[in-house]
Amino acid sequence: MQNEWWTKKAHEIQSFADKNDMHNFYNAVKKIYGPISRCITPLKTADGLTVLKDQHSILLRWAEHVGTLLNQDSDADPTVLDDLPTLPPMHNLDQPPTFLEFMWQLDHFSYKLLKIFKTKGGLKGHKIKEALAISDSFENIHIKRGCILRSIAIYLNEDSDSFFKEYQASASEDAKRDMANTVMGIYTLQRDVDGQPEDVGIVIEGNIVMDNLGSVIVGFVMLLGLIYALDLSFPDNLKHTFEFMQKVVMNLDGHKLNGKIESLKIKLLD
Repeated sequence: MQNEWWTKKAHEIQSFADKNDMHNFYNAVKKIYGPISRCITPLKTADGLTVLKDQHSILLRWAEHVGTLLNQDSDADPTVLDDLPTLPPMHNLDQPPTFLEFMWQLDHFSYKLLKIFKTKGGLKGHKIKEALAISDSFENIHIKRGCILRSIAIYLNEDSDSFFKEYQASASEDAKRDMANTVMGIYTLQRDVDGQPEDVGIVIEGNIVMDNLGSVIVGFVMLLGLIYALDLSFPDNLKHTFEFMQKVVMNLDGHKLNGKIESLKIKLLD
């Protein structure tokens, strides 16, 4: 019985740590250790003749001790630093992730994401299944990546259809009128004959800012770059998907996560 209680507590505390929920983590640890008894540990003076018992004298003694440790004369010769070789800076370490790095990271997580998607039931699971079924009709790896991207948005309860706009090439004029009212999104003009994309581009504030990108996933990467370069906010209708790509897939500034993203991350890294 006691072992079961400890095992349950250990799992509970570990779950708080995995979610970065430090408030509940420390509260759970405090409940195990119980109330902390506070007492003053006596110290001796530097000459060892007097015992200090009051807090003020103890603090002064610690300050004296630390000051003695940190302010000793050094025998080191500072001129040896002049003999150290100067190495050129590695500017590539300060560069943002490249297009290939993004694709590699997405491919790295794709297998586990697909396993997670298959366990989803209900309406959301049906929508994910429909989104992934499109990739079965094409051998293009970019199209398959785009289907995974849409599935992530659906999994995170976001309206992917309002962001990823699809039109028939024969109705390009209707598409332009609709895109004029789009705040931010990625459009695809599908060929009427074989369903292949004739044009893929990015719309910001009703204007086509990039076109002929070839695929949705390429458009997404380019839009992510534009958002960083122009200091724009993530679109409201796909905010969680962008954050997931930024903070989980690319591991950039992943300290504070939305609850939905945190849950998917835990399943992904399990």
